[in-house]
Order: sequence, then structure tokens, then C-alpha cells
Amino acid sequence: MQNRNIASLVIGLILFALLVSGVYWTKTSRNEQGLKPTVLDPAVVENVANGSIVLPEAITEFAADGPDGLVSVGLANGVGQLPVGEYLVGAWQAERKDEQDNTWTLIGRQYSAKGAFEVIEGSRTNLDVGEPFIAVVHGNRIGPNYYSFGQSLQGRLDEQITLVRNGARPGAPKLRIKNNDGSYDRTFAFQYG
Repeated sequence: MQNRNIASLVIGLILFALLVSGVYWTKTSRNEQGLKPTVLDPAVVENVANGSIVLPEAITEFAADGPDGLVSVGLANGVGQLPVGEYLVGAWQAERKDEQDNTWTLIGRQYSAKGAFEVIEGSRTNLDVGEPFIAVVHGNRIGPNYYSFGQSLQGRLDEQITLVRNGARPGAPKLRIKNNDGSYDRTFAFQYG
């Protein structure tokens, strides 16, 4: 019995020594290689046919998913330039301030095929993104007397909307459920997470 305990102890020490030496070798070899993050310079595209996209002026940021991947488009007064091709709206952002000087930000992402558009050389393509959006409540029956509700914001092209106030998510909305005769009238608070 003692021989088994000693053998187990020796094998455990050998495995521990191999683990420590492997970690040390990995760390020192990385330091010797001098691995640093690689920063790529953006490619400069010259002599490419372009077209204009026109967005509502409330849109402050816009990205399109096209043949060369996701492209962030610089905007001036709601107008931007893209190389000729077929695209899908990737994301947009709009900001505004309220009377109390709070900054509200809307972000639209995860588009369906409704967000497809084409840029044609020398022409302007109007993109109908941004407001209005709607709040959608989803309900599921999960038992004879129980229901589950979820809430989301949806844009006009079926995109998912995120609403942020001063850089943080505002308080969770409330759901009021009332029957026709008023005998049932309750308000519930949604919870994030």
C-alpha cells in the first residue's frame, strides 16, 4: 500500500515539473520571439468607381457590408461615398440630446435582406435607415398558468435597435397587462440579463 502511495506521489511530482517547465518554456519563447500585436495600415484604394449614399442627417455613423467586408463610411451632411457594388446595411448610429442635456444614442444592427442596396457609379442611393423604430413585446405560454414575456426594439428594416442614454442602458421598461373588463390590471418590470 505504501509503495502505491509513493509511486503516485512521484508520478504527480513529475507531471507537476513537466507542467511548470512547459509554462516556463512557453513564456520565455514568446518573450524571445518578441511577439507584438500587428497593426495593419488600411489599404489605399485608387481609381475605383464610386457612387453616393444619402442617409438622414440624424445618422452620425454608418457601415456597409460589401464585397470587401464591413466598410465604415465617412458622412458629411448625410452623404457618403462607396465603391460601386452590392451592399447590405451593416450598422448605423444616431445621436440627439434631450431638454435635460442627456445624450440618447440609437444603434441599428443585424439586418435582414431588407437592408440590401446597390451603389451605381455617379448616382445617389437613398437609404431609409434610422427612426422610427418600434418596441416589440414577445409572449410565450410556459405552463398552464405561466407566461414569459420579452421586449426588443426593431427598426424599419427589421434591424435590432439598441438605445443608450449617456453611454449606459436606460432603466428596463414596464409591461402593463389588462383584460377587457378591467378585473385584471397589473404592471410588471422587465429585467436585463
